[in-house]
Formats: sequence, structure tokens, C-alpha cells
Amino acid sequence: MSKIDTGQTVEEAALDAALFEDYCYNEDLQPYYIEGFKKGAEWQAKQSPWVSVKDRLPPPGEEVLLFDINSIRHLVLGWLRENKGYNKSMWALSNGHVDDEDITHWMIIPENYG
Repeated sequence: MSKIDTGQTVEEAALDAALFEDYCYNEDLQPYYIEGFKKGAEWQAKQSPWVSVKDRLPPPGEEVLLFDINSIRHLVLGWLRENKGYNKSMWALSNGHVDDEDITHWMIIPENYG
């Protein structure tokens, strides 16, 4: 199994997966596999990293970026509370509290953030 190389081109990653990850056993089908891999990577690159809270919530306790529709700053670090305790809000924020309905989207914090 090969190691992930973030400096690879899509073509190199597709070939690496086809040849070394055993995803494509039939050598005659490898060009089709590689083309499908590239199309999938192109599709993924066009997707927004923001997730609607109506579609899915982050794992409880995991710090994420939150979009607060009614805030002056709009972006805030926060996490989904596991135990609401005295505070009825489902979100805990790095800089205070927010009404639950004000958080509309969240995303995983990028590795190069900060």
C-alpha cells in the first residue's frame, strides 16, 4: 500500500491507486479506472466544504468553524455540545454563546488554518 503524497497530481494519484492499492485488478480496465478517479477528484474539488446543519451535524465536542447568520463577524470557532447542562444551547463557542437557529453551516477546520 502506498503512502499519501499531497504533492501528487491527480493523474499520479489515480495511477498510484490503480497500480498499488489493488483497486483495479484488470490491467485492461485501468485506463477507465484512472479516468473515473480523475472525474471524481474534479467533482470533489468543486464542492463546498460548508455543511448545512439541516443536512448533518458535526461530531459532538469536535471544534469546527461555524457560520453565524446574524453575527457581525459571521465565522466563529465552536463545537456541538454533548451535555447541554444549564445552558440550553446546542453550540458552545470560543467567544460566547449564540442562538441555535443562527448557526446555519459548519465546516472542518482546514489543516493550514491559523
